[in-house]
Amino acid sequence: MSVFKVGSRVYLANAALRQSAGIGTVLHVISTDGGPNDFVYDVKFASARRTLRGSELIPVRTGRVSASFSCEEKTSLWIAHQKALNASMKALTTLADSAGTVAKVEFEFLKKRVDYLEQRVEMARQRLDEHVAKHRC
Repeated sequence: MSVFKVGSRVYLANAALRQSAGIGTVLHVISTDGGPNDFVYDVKFASARRTLRGSELIPVRTGRVSASFSCEEKTSLWIAHQKALNASMKALTTLADSAGTVAKVEFEFLKKRVDYLEQRVEMARQRLDEHVAKHRC
């Protein structure tokens, strides 16, 4: 069984690279021939997409929203970010599933939608980060 799922937030286990790569999001889980517990993951970091073994990744631990956020605005921004991320992941899955099976025009339309939704995720994350930095909550 895979340790990470599509949409899981992860960072690199290598401490030397962790700071520069930041937090990434699992885009695709790939089973390998190494056995039932051997997976590689396509992960989108701010700088690039990378394919990594599970041993190279560490999960980002998050608590429940109500338990970890005392600020209502922060909770609202976090929920907006999660909704944007979920929409982006769904569109990305649709795009991946349609590769090679739809007309080029339709594929390009789906790709533009993924790009737009990824921009929304980045904007939502930026608003959340700015709020946290400003209010220290």
